[in-house]
Amino acid sequence: MKITKRQLRRIIKEEKRKLMRETIADMMSTEDAINNLVAEFQAGMDGLFQEDPEMFAGRSTEKEWKLQVNGATEMLANELAKTVERVETMLHDGQFQRGGREFITLRDPEVG
Repeated sequence: MKITKRQLRRIIKEEKRKLMRETIADMMSTEDAINNLVAEFQAGMDGLFQEDPEMFAGRSTEKEWKLQVNGATEMLANELAKTVERVETMLHDGQFQRGGREFITLRDPEVG
């Protein structure tokens, strides 16, 4: 069976659209997982002050602690998102293949 260039282009476009929809759906579930993890982290850290205020005596007020937790939570969310993106790119590039090559580590190249 022969297909024309026009038919081939249409098929490729359709497949690209399917892949994009699947990728977006996958990323949404990953983002949901990250958001849930970050929310749990924030709730746990926020609760520390209530559990043991003496631990913070002379170091942080409750308001200061909450600001610190917010900053840490934002950093955690950003770092998790960057790591997921980096690992996904590495995976797509075939960097986790076996075959005479050790699995690479996930250390951040900027950190060393």
